[in-house]
Amino acid sequence: MIHILRNKKAKHTLVLLHGTGGDESDLIPIGTMIDPDANMLSIRGSVIEHGMNRFFRRIAPGVFDENNLIEETHKLHDFIIDVVCREDLDPEGLIVIGYSNGANIAVSLMMFYPDLFKAAILLRPMIPLERMPIKHQKTQAFVSSGTRDQVVPRGQSDALVTLLEHGNIKVTHLQNETGHQLIQSEINAIRLWVHQINE
Repeated sequence: MIHILRNKKAKHTLVLLHGTGGDESDLIPIGTMIDPDANMLSIRGSVIEHGMNRFFRRIAPGVFDENNLIEETHKLHDFIIDVVCREDLDPEGLIVIGYSNGANIAVSLMMFYPDLFKAAILLRPMIPLERMPIKHQKTQAFVSSGTRDQVVPRGQSDALVTLLEHGNIKVTHLQNETGHQLIQSEINAIRLWVHQINE
């Protein structure tokens, strides 16, 4: 998969998963603001939709191709593990940051692979699959939603928080007075949260 790997020596690695139409460079500035000392593994989605990069196919806006989502979830997992092993990164220090489409496949990864990530930062996520959550032992999550988001259906974020908690994940939910776009105050809150869990 097309990707950027910055740093290799830090204890923690940020796995960056962009939104629809983004690429492997999109979230690096966000990752740098959140944890400038971390390794960064930023991955480009391998599905193309109307010329835009995505991590899995859609049937229609907000309607996911679940078979393709599951297939791409396993491919992405295998790729992350391959990079971790090949580059000798600490598998206990993976923190995923996913935005929109990237957040959705991050949730899917968490549904199939318990404790793959030490922590998950999910920016404007939805529930990607109707699937019983696997029980986690270590993973924490930060869900950041927009109260005026016109992309994510109302109530999706709360439902996702409940689903994650049923999987034994400790969740912090930040609701921002904004739409689908990210704002500086939530990045500041995430940076503080990451600092606290890494202490």
